Amino acid sequence: MPINTEDLRFFAEDELVTIEPFFKEETLILSGRSFGPFEPPKKLEIPLWAALALKGEKQCKIFSPECLTTEFLEHRLELENSMDDYGNKPLSKFPKYFIEFSKILLEKAEDDIENPARVRYLLQKLKEVRENKIEKQLNELDVNGLKMKNLTTSEVHKIRPTFVMSLEGIRQLDGIRKEVPKGPSVRVNGVNGTNGMQGIEDFSQLRGNDINIEDYVMELDDTIVYD
Repeated sequence: MPINTEDLRFFAEDELVTIEPFFKEETLILSGRSFGPFEPPKKLEIPLWAALALKGEKQCKIFSPECLTTEFLEHRLELENSMDDYGNKPLSKFPKYFIEFSKILLEKAEDDIENPARVRYLLQKLKEVRENKIEKQLNELDVNGLKMKNLTTSEVHKIRPTFVMSLEGIRQLDGIRKEVPKGPSVRVNGVNGTNGMQGIEDFSQLRGNDINIEDYVMELDDTIVYD
């Protein structure tokens, strides 16, 4: 079955955050990895899910990551609104699970985030700007190709149905299905589908012989390409 938003949150919770423990322990095995020593007030990094569990037991303080500081978000918002040397406004690069990661921390550890109201405002502005830019690029999709860099997992998940429908419409209008039985290749952040219309159907479900879910989840530094 396709990856859903709960899956993305699950992956985001395995990202590392910095904590200050309120207990002593030599090491803990978390997600098959060894972390420690836990010696207050010494800081260390552990998976987000473990940090939230310890916080729930009042056993640690979570430090706000750089990507959730107002300085970082204000700078990224400025980048999103700036043009490159070619007169374009490319998407700036964020951590893979940035959207899910941010939501989880604001939901469950708001008291550890500095100026959470301002952070929420900046996140919403970034979301709006990036969605407009992505929509513009999708509207410009044609048989000559589409390239989209620096999408987060959440953004890939959201545009997938629209992207697939756009490809289907283009192929019908241009008679590609009749002229090229195998069809064009599709590459979305490292994921390939090349079995004609069946490949497109598999791609839309993120399943099938040519789809590697691990590639979809992990290779988000690649480019969405239709050629």
